[in-house]
Amino acid sequence: MDGIGERRRWTFAAPAAPVQTLAQQATTLIATGLTITSTGTPALNGVYTMQSGVPFGQEDIDTEAQFIAQFGEFTNGATTNLTWPLLSGASVAFPTTSEFLAFAKVAGQFVAAVKLAVSQGSALPAATAQIS
Repeated sequence: MDGIGERRRWTFAAPAAPVQTLAQQATTLIATGLTITSTGTPALNGVYTMQSGVPFGQEDIDTEAQFIAQFGEFTNGATTNLTWPLLSGASVAFPTTSEFLAFAKVAGQFVAAVKLAVSQGSALPAATAQIS
């Protein structure tokens, strides 16, 4: 045919979702938080903020842990019941400095494992950890 009156059938396919780089996947993983399960204090179970540069994120966890290590107490001067928010907005109370240090340890290990996975091009870790 000469193109006049010719019928063409077009099909539309939605574009494929963009593939995230490993670094982008890592950023998303960190942003979704770390799920903590406590065998000794189930009240601490929850999803905690792991991002940098946000309140109660990685820097604040590190600061609190350093303060405990140096002075043997929480930054509020107490040695019991430090209130800490979860990613959901709910709060938990760490009964002791040692329980906070256990949390800070797995939080730091999680973030380090994410960074290592990105640097080595390997699989990202699960966003879960257990403390006693």
